[in-house]
Amino acid sequence: MKHLWLFLALAIIVMVVVAAAAVGGSCGWGQVRQLVLTQDSGSPFPRLIFQTWKTKTLPDKFATWSATWKKYHPHYKHVLWTDEENRNFVKEHYPHFLSIYDNYDRNIMRVDAVRYFFLHHHGGIYADLDFESLKPLDPLLMEHKDADVILGSMNTTESDQGHSIPNAIMISKPKADFWLYVIQEMEARASDDDPRIEAKTGPILLKHCVNTYKGPSQVKVLSNSHFYPVSWSISEGPLPRQDRLDVVDNNNLRSHETIQKMFPESYAITYWTATWGAEL
Repeated sequence: MKHLWLFLALAIIVMVVVAAAAVGGSCGWGQVRQLVLTQDSGSPFPRLIFQTWKTKTLPDKFATWSATWKKYHPHYKHVLWTDEENRNFVKEHYPHFLSIYDNYDRNIMRVDAVRYFFLHHHGGIYADLDFESLKPLDPLLMEHKDADVILGSMNTTESDQGHSIPNAIMISKPKADFWLYVIQEMEARASDDDPRIEAKTGPILLKHCVNTYKGPSQVKVLSNSHFYPVSWSISEGPLPRQDRLDVVDNNNLRSHETIQKMFPESYAITYWTATWGAEL
């Protein structure tokens, strides 16, 4: 019996090392212990935060905002992948999609797509780099532990209603069927005549999938106060468009404490930097 327990313990460690390598490269014994602890924590969602950028070197404001996720989620594994790592992941785990992925004529479409694949494969939290975390997500995740996918809504003008469920922050359990539906829809739209990026891979696609999905996944869409109290579509609010653009264009970041006071009910906010617009 003693040898059996030893074998089981070693098997668990090996499995954790393999899982860690799959989401973020090498893993030391301290990281293994941390992963074991987080997996035993009873969290309904994987304690994993995924972000992506062209390289491992982030622009200053993105580095500042990314650090807030580590501040409030020190018990989570934080994964930052480059464009190259994103492609390698799709090639290894979703090879049937690689030709579509490679043929996208805008890199933002690949960045959109990989987040759905990551959430399907690993689960966890995806957050754009212009998202600032304001407090731990754990209470919110426990509140919605029965959901398979958690998304947020954003207030918009009537003409922008198609964008009202953004893909800038998304939370999921591994292997949620909903993401297979999103991937299937991306495949169908890859060759259609709609030129809009948002309709092929972005928030218009995501909202359509939320509205038409009939499968087993429980998809929860939270009110705008949770993640999107700031809307790019509406000028008014605690952080009006002019002030938001001052942050985005002039790097005039407000203090973290100021933002927390401005949005006491929110778990995170995004500044809508729209760096992908430089591609157009």
